[in-house]
Amino acid sequence: MVFKEIILSVEECHTLVKRYLRSDEFQVLKYEEEPSEDFENYFKIKIKTLNGVQSDLSFIGKKLEKNAEKIFSHEVLYMDCNFIPKYCYGQEDKFIIFEDFTKENFIRPQEMDIEHIKLTLKNLAGLHAKSVEFEMKKSKKQGKSYKIIDENDQFINDPLMESLWFQEGLNNLNLLIDLLPENHLDSNRIKTKIADIFYKFQNRNSGFKQVLCHGSLWNKNILFKYNNNKKPTDCKFINFEYQHYNSPVVDVLQFIYMNTNQESRKKHLHELLEFYYECLKNQLESMDLKPGKIIPKNEDYDVAIHYFLPLIKLQMACLQHNKYSEKSISNSSKRFIKEFETNEYLRKALTESIMELKHLVTHPGITLEDCFKIIKNKIETTDYQLIDYKITPLGKISGYLGDHNKLKIEIIVNNEKRVLNLFAKFIPRGQTAVSIEQDTDAFYKEMFFYQQFIPLIKNYRIELINECATPCYFARYKDVMVFDDLEIQNFISLEPRKPISFEFAKMIIRKLAKFHASSIILEEKLGEVTNTKYSLINDFAKELQESLATEKENHQGGQCMKTGINAVEHMMELFPDPNNNPSVSKEEMRIKIKKAFEVFYEAVKPSKRFRNAICHGDLWISNTLIQCFDGKPTDCRFVDFQMCRYCPPVQDLLTFIYLTTNRRLRKEHFSDLIELYYKELSRNIEDYGYDIKNIYPYKEFMKSIEYTIPQAVCQTTCFFQLCLINPDILKEYMTNEESARNVLVGDRRDFISDMYKRDPLFRERAGECIQDLREMCIKYF
Repeated sequence: MVFKEIILSVEECHTLVKRYLRSDEFQVLKYEEEPSEDFENYFKIKIKTLNGVQSDLSFIGKKLEKNAEKIFSHEVLYMDCNFIPKYCYGQEDKFIIFEDFTKENFIRPQEMDIEHIKLTLKNLAGLHAKSVEFEMKKSKKQGKSYKIIDENDQFINDPLMESLWFQEGLNNLNLLIDLLPENHLDSNRIKTKIADIFYKFQNRNSGFKQVLCHGSLWNKNILFKYNNNKKPTDCKFINFEYQHYNSPVVDVLQFIYMNTNQESRKKHLHELLEFYYECLKNQLESMDLKPGKIIPKNEDYDVAIHYFLPLIKLQMACLQHNKYSEKSISNSSKRFIKEFETNEYLRKALTESIMELKHLVTHPGITLEDCFKIIKNKIETTDYQLIDYKITPLGKISGYLGDHNKLKIEIIVNNEKRVLNLFAKFIPRGQTAVSIEQDTDAFYKEMFFYQQFIPLIKNYRIELINECATPCYFARYKDVMVFDDLEIQNFISLEPRKPISFEFAKMIIRKLAKFHASSIILEEKLGEVTNTKYSLINDFAKELQESLATEKENHQGGQCMKTGINAVEHMMELFPDPNNNPSVSKEEMRIKIKKAFEVFYEAVKPSKRFRNAICHGDLWISNTLIQCFDGKPTDCRFVDFQMCRYCPPVQDLLTFIYLTTNRRLRKEHFSDLIELYYKELSRNIEDYGYDIKNIYPYKEFMKSIEYTIPQAVCQTTCFFQLCLINPDILKEYMTNEESARNVLVGDRRDFISDMYKRDPLFRERAGECIQDLREMCIKYF
């Protein structure tokens, strides 16, 4: 850089020194400017002063060449932050002056290894936390919510996306897509996806927590300080021209993708993302702020990563030329193609970027980065080669609150080809099912079960849980969860509408006792650690709150249950009393049923009388996968924990018995199954050194059985309205949004009448259920 004129006038030089020394008792003897050899658009200022003694001062200045006022305001917003060079002085239309950071030996890095990246992420978290703190302090001072964009609306748009060289990169990217031989996909589909990404992110209302983002975290915009062993010890950020207001995830992902390749991200991406969040959490906590409320990890941070990944991948594809070439390709497609063909590094980087964009088209739902985490969690190593992966819908109505898919991932590990057979459960896409999921927090509850409850149990070495539930390798809030495909291990789903045999019931109940024992043993261990009568509900009240049997207003889960209750009277008419009991009138029976359902709402709550445990809450045969040998049941796993609740464990036991067996089996073996459960529960608890008599005495257990029977029968009556439906008929209703809404949260009577007419199995089992309801009401109410 050669200056044609002096940038600082004598008066400006005097003002700079006065501000720096905080005194006007000095003389400027000499000052000079020289261009920086290491930093484009920067210059060095050397000033000789006299203040009793002669002193040499030095500063680093940056010349503002265009959009001066806007860039200047970008640069100084963080002037009190330790993560940028200290601001000293500036003129909006000319320059900005910092302390001489080269005197502290801050330099640009020669490489960006994992140490440099982690240090950068740590300080980036500090930078973002400062933005949050600034807003919180100003909100408190003003007495109302404040955001930086309230006074600085220039930060609404991303200047990087609006820059000329980004637009040129976008044009060249579309040109290149047609030429790549690796692209076996219709190029128009990729171009359409690129256009969708570009226009989607013109809208800044993403709903995520936002901060001031740097916006251009190339390694050239980060300066490092090193110790004597050449290890980085600190870093500072410079060049804030592209600063804008967005989710901090945009900065984090942009920095990682700008400074790593795909192989490096395979090994370290999720580790780095976790590291940044932990740093951000620590920074916010040091400011007496609550990160869990400001940027909750599951609901905001992790979801934002998935949301912004397409934007980052598009940015990287458009900016690769800027990273790997010194040549300008402005307005010259021929020069760009020639550069691509001759520059090996550019060609490799751009090809990789385009293939990642292609994956967004060919693999919706599960990204390449998701696979990295899934594979690592599954095989416990990052030393593998990913060949390909495929998502295949099951093609049937398999879950009211989840869309079920097969996920097959092909890898090479230890020089051998291996296929990972997995099961991906996505949030439902239908409007009614989505509204129910949102109100019930079904995905949130299931994520709690797999990501908090099971790890907590394993932390206390309670291995019983491993025999009850399959591992979860990946979960994203309100989106997707990934498990083993148990079908590969010969676990099968029984016909959910047919009652199970005594042998199947015994095997499942043994496993249910292990599941409940895990929860009870955990509470006992935590009680010893905390020296209290510990209850899981105290720490996980939100996660374990009732999501279906609730009387909250405008709650879609509660409305689904009320829809079932409202249909009971219609079922009573469809299935008249075969005994024609004259002692109870229709009106009396209606009153008894009302009282029974009042007990139902109470019985699913945490009990003050009986021992509680974490219960499945939705334990019918479709949520139990069975392994058989020679036609006999040998093992099972429970799935779909999205209705888990905290209540007496007999709630699971009794609803399972009523939902999966017929009246004949219950008449012959009900007591046998109850005794078997208590025996197995006792044995499992005693295996861990606890006495069942002190935890769940038999008399208390039997009293809880009597108390809970009405709840189990009532729940079965409502669940049977959906669980017993012929899947072909159900599909007719659930594929139409209006009829699906009626079935789930509207008026179910016509639907039940249709099932009654068309489905003999429904008539048989629903008829038994209504007879159970009558007998229960007469006995208990």
